[in-house]
Amino acid sequence: MKWAEVRVRVAAEAVEAVSNELIEEGAGGVAIQDPSLVELVKKGLIWDEVMGGLPSGQGPGPASAPASEVTVVAHFPATERLGPRLERLGRHLRDLRASGLDPGPAEVSTTEVDDRDWVDAWKAYFKPRRLGRRMVIRPTWEEYESGPDDLVIVLDPGMAFGTGTHATTAGCLLFLEEVMAGGERVIDVGTGSGVLAVAAAKLGAATVAAVDLDEASIIAAKANVLENGVADRVSVAMGDAGVFLDGFASGATDLVVANLVAGLLVRFAGGVARGLRPGGLVIGSGIVNTRLDEVVRAFAEAGLTVVDRKDEGDWVTILAAKGSRAKADSGAKGVGGHA
Repeated sequence: MKWAEVRVRVAAEAVEAVSNELIEEGAGGVAIQDPSLVELVKKGLIWDEVMGGLPSGQGPGPASAPASEVTVVAHFPATERLGPRLERLGRHLRDLRASGLDPGPAEVSTTEVDDRDWVDAWKAYFKPRRLGRRMVIRPTWEEYESGPDDLVIVLDPGMAFGTGTHATTAGCLLFLEEVMAGGERVIDVGTGSGVLAVAAAKLGAATVAAVDLDEASIIAAKANVLENGVADRVSVAMGDAGVFLDGFASGATDLVVANLVAGLLVRFAGGVARGLRPGGLVIGSGIVNTRLDEVVRAFAEAGLTVVDRKDEGDWVTILAAKGSRAKADSGAKGVGGHA
């Protein structure tokens, strides 16, 4: 498959806004090429302090960070959807200027790359990672000596989103571990690599129905379901999430996992609520904190009550229940699965 490398040169102050927009357009992540990082290391600042997630606006200051422009890099499938994505990105950059945030040069360039040119390269940085009490995400190409209580998810994301390392995926995994009791009927909307569907199955779900609109995600998810030995409980389908949700019987689902973006969570709130049984749960992620209120309002209008949240950096993952179910009832006791 051919992919497009999209490079956006912007003022440093616009990096967060541009990065969030690229991720909302479907990029699995972004790379920030910032010359100032080299200068910071040269000046004696340790690498963890450079890369360790200093809050926005609380960096070392102008004296230590001389660069005023950076390049944000993302990758998208080189399909007919690339043009509209670039058009929306251009409008977003113009809107930033109109709203008073100077994006600087706001130069966008694209280069076609073959997936093998860069997918294999990043594998050196994807190592086994522990999440929560029991879960371990292990890349297929890495060895890991698991403990007796470890729940190991073997993963090759291929070209799909979802290694478990991004805040959005990690938040979903942590909530899954907290709320699942076993026997649940689960829907995974926007499955990406299938990591959340596999996790739900390994945590005891009776059935997991996973959907994604991206062909690369379907290929990766099906492979990971087979690799983890959960194909008897996990089905993967390609299609629009809204249509997919409408295809499920009303009130037939215990848990919906939706690692999407804020706009899609707002759009699908009604469909999610219809599919859930009373007291059923939804884990919603991919929410930039500036859009959290918008998602909470849409959930409330659909009859979904937010009962918990996890924050990491600028990202928020929420747990909501259909109806007014109390947090104490929707937490560690699980969602009341079915045998």
